[in-house]
Amino acid sequence: MKKLLSVLMTAAMLLSLFCLFGVSASADGGYSVSVSEQIGVELDASTSTDAAVTSAGKSVASDAATVSTCSYLLKVTTSTGAEVMEYTLIIDGHENAKAITSTFNAGNSNATLFITLPEGHYNEVIARGKATDGAAYDVLKFTDLTVTAAEHEISEEGIEVEYKPVWTVLPAEMVKTASHMTVTEDVGFAHMACDSNGDPNYYFIQGTRTKVGRYLLIKYDNHSIVPRMQIYMAQDAGISSDNNMIEFEIAASNSGWTYVVVDMSKNAFYDKDTQEVCNFRFDPIEARNINGGKYKFDGTESVDVAYVMGFTTKAGLEGWLAANELHEVEKTAVLQESQLTAVDGGFTYTDKLGDVYPVTANGDGTYSYTFKAMDVRTPCDTTPKLLLDGSKLLGSEFHAAETVKDDKTGVVTATAIGADPYYSLFVEEKTLGRFMAIHYKTDVEDNMEIFTASEGDGPEGGKSFEMPLTADGNWHTAVVDLSAYSFIDSETYKVNYLRWDFLCGASEGSVDVEYIAFFDSEDAAYLYVHEYKTYTVTFTASNQVVAKVIFEAGATSVEEPAVPEKEGYTGAWAAYTISDKNITVKAVYTAIEQPTEAPTEAPTEAPTDAPTEAPTSAPTEALTEDKDATEPAATTAGTEPATEAEGTEPGKKGCGAVISGAAVLFAAAAAAVALRRKH
Repeated sequence: MKKLLSVLMTAAMLLSLFCLFGVSASADGGYSVSVSEQIGVELDASTSTDAAVTSAGKSVASDAATVSTCSYLLKVTTSTGAEVMEYTLIIDGHENAKAITSTFNAGNSNATLFITLPEGHYNEVIARGKATDGAAYDVLKFTDLTVTAAEHEISEEGIEVEYKPVWTVLPAEMVKTASHMTVTEDVGFAHMACDSNGDPNYYFIQGTRTKVGRYLLIKYDNHSIVPRMQIYMAQDAGISSDNNMIEFEIAASNSGWTYVVVDMSKNAFYDKDTQEVCNFRFDPIEARNINGGKYKFDGTESVDVAYVMGFTTKAGLEGWLAANELHEVEKTAVLQESQLTAVDGGFTYTDKLGDVYPVTANGDGTYSYTFKAMDVRTPCDTTPKLLLDGSKLLGSEFHAAETVKDDKTGVVTATAIGADPYYSLFVEEKTLGRFMAIHYKTDVEDNMEIFTASEGDGPEGGKSFEMPLTADGNWHTAVVDLSAYSFIDSETYKVNYLRWDFLCGASEGSVDVEYIAFFDSEDAAYLYVHEYKTYTVTFTASNQVVAKVIFEAGATSVEEPAVPEKEGYTGAWAAYTISDKNITVKAVYTAIEQPTEAPTEAPTEAPTDAPTEAPTSAPTEALTEDKDATEPAATTAGTEPATEAEGTEPGKKGCGAVISGAAVLFAAAAAAVALRRKH
């Protein structure tokens, strides 16, 4: 009997263990699946209970949703209350975790699944989710599925490569109203500090179709442990779900200044033809997939962003990076012990390329290693020590050269008209900076040469340096460290002259130059973004525009147009002062004084019954179009200045004279009535 009881108890224990492991491995009941949005393979239904939502006999292109074959926004509700956050794909009986990615929103328990399948035919594909209690649930099931060749691939073949962004968001533009974070501007970047509510975000674009390019370049320094960002986009409709979103990895844990590139075409709501979006939201820190979706913000998370730029092609982005940002830097990364390899006496770290690094133990249980990388520059004050642009680039002395300036852009085109073309930018003492930057473009293969020195009155042999021109017709920034030349005082950087030989050997061709600027640091020279500022003086007369004259920031005078003539008047422009703003100047007209005729014979005796009239000077008439712009015209005693009225001829009185006459008649009539009453 005891043996029988022992056998029964053993069997019961084995059965209970079997049931326990069976439940943790699979769950065939007690759950429901609801799909609210889908792109790609059409499902036969949108909801299911105790089974997967299915699709049978369908066909789809391998890039129907661009980033994936198909995507679904769904919610799985389990009888145990456990949340389903991790997914794998079972393809014809074989597990493939890489073919499916998911994002989980802990706020509403929704998940977005992205399924990527290559071209081919599949008998059965199952999306299986794993709950937080270990149970597994089949949520989507595709049978007899055919995946055809890609239809939405974007080829860059034949597209002109632009080595400059078509869309840029700088720190000053990032300081705006945001959700769950505060954005402040610092030197060269925007500081985004999160609050404890989570989901920090704000809109770059809202309701206006804007070309942003295909590839985004985001420069950042992440001070949190959260290694992800998100962008949401939409066309005419607003942003409604995760299908509008791209989530991507970034460096974390005080990453230092670095960058990430995002391909906008990886979302179905991106317009690949126009490269435009109508709504664009930026989430600089996205934590919903961290710690199993249970990460809680504590208000200490922050990230610095220097800019967000959009480029039309990958080649254009990479070219801009290489020319303006990338340089070799030494960086330090913080690691957990789980990321290390144990060796005799300590640990090492092996990166993705297979390179092995020694690590140093930190006091908080983490480890650090240093490495060299090509990365972006540190944001800094990019104010030039000296800036030559616009008319300042036209120079004072020319040889075998012609120059012309575009008034709207300030770009100067220097053209060679003979051997040894050059012109002098200045011949006076000026203080430069250590680094000289020339922003130019040309298609001439040659060198340019700079003559300058801290001693001497003009160019001489041995006091110059040459730089090769990049002859591809695109804009480039040539940066030179002036401390390398002994003829320049490396303490003050004061020089007495500067001559630019824009072509050394060629006697024909031209070079466009936007600016020549000097900086204290190399980073500032590369990061400087030039803004050529112009303003307009609008000259008007008789409410008509006579001329619009464009002038540069810092100008103190402009070339005035002639004042239009007006018969009977002299004209002049009202007084004005040139400053860095747009102004309107109106013409002021003053009536020409009419000469009076003196009587030939003065009467010897005035009649006793006639009133005596004393001759008066003719009134002086002044016409002004802007009372605030000029002083009232001087008048003869007893007269008032008359303003020329609409419809009157110069020199004749207008409404003022008529009113005065009426007043006299009225007074005379009143006097007559008074006399009658008296008698």
